Amino acid sequence: MKKLATMVLKQPPARTSASGTVPWTLAELKQLGRTPDSLLARRSRRTIHEVVAMRESRGIGLVTGPRSWAAREIKLLGTMPDHELGRRLRRSAWAVQSQRTALKIPPFKPRAKWRAWKPSELILLRRLPAAEAARRLKRSLGSVSRQRWRLGMARYESRRWSRAEDKWLGRASDREIARRLGRTRVAVRTRRRHLGIRSPALKAKKWTPAEDKLLGTLPDREVARRLGRTATVVYVRRAALGILPRYPRPKPSSAREIQLLGTRPDAEVARELQRSVHSVWRKRRSLKVPYRVPRYRRWTPAELKLLGTLPDKAVAARTGHTFRSTAAKRRELGLAPVRLPVKGSP
Repeated sequence: MKKLATMVLKQPPARTSASGTVPWTLAELKQLGRTPDSLLARRSRRTIHEVVAMRESRGIGLVTGPRSWAAREIKLLGTMPDHELGRRLRRSAWAVQSQRTALKIPPFKPRAKWRAWKPSELILLRRLPAAEAARRLKRSLGSVSRQRWRLGMARYESRRWSRAEDKWLGRASDREIARRLGRTRVAVRTRRRHLGIRSPALKAKKWTPAEDKLLGTLPDREVARRLGRTATVVYVRRAALGILPRYPRPKPSSAREIQLLGTRPDAEVARELQRSVHSVWRKRRSLKVPYRVPRYRRWTPAELKLLGTLPDKAVAARTGHTFRSTAAKRRELGLAPVRLPVKGSP
């Protein structure tokens, strides 16, 4: 035990390196989270910021056992929220709240003073919606809702529908009817469904023989644009009549366009020729035209032998390939990554 105590109290000699940073030893890494940061920094001759940064980068939390409250910590109670003070003092929010309550210290944001309900306020609860009553009474919406629920006023007295208002239902959209009648869109929709009135948006426009003749002669999007319908409605009508779709004929490629194939990536050629990337790719593959100026470099057998023998960064630096390309090629060959051992580890 005396020998162990001597080893703990003995200060290690100062260490320096060419880069200015001393590598961490395995023994020091094992002390992260077990020894206080300040004590570990003093023993290893490091700054407290270095110790905290290394511990947090490894996801190691600082274990703090139960300890008594210092006078400095007690003075901070009630000056900030409990969870924030617990984070700063490395204590749980429950421990901070218990200590503050035991010392009868009010919280940082004290609860608003409770106000008794007056008879005039209770009358407004039945006549007005919860949001409107909360605004007029200058109370929170939760307080108004709870009071109405306690008194069995879950529903306020709504305005009844007149016959003149019912005649408006179904003539326009629910949003427009709600704006004209001064009601909510949900109220208009509920009333319309209760009376069995279909929405004007669901009332399908009948197809004429002239419109049916257009189906299949043009693409569905073009027919929908001419008839003022959606492409989905046109597709459903065409499929119901058993009419085959009409696809636009591809534009023939000129000699100049064919000469551009393979000189640049397909996306750039498609952008210049105003064609789709798939169309350019399909034309180039059908003519068996490879990339004449490729922007990538193939792996040589000598470079492939380096994969799996060195870290990916070292292989990328030697071969000139990118790090992502090197890692992808190594995974493609089923080779395990190589990691350099940590300096100071056995």
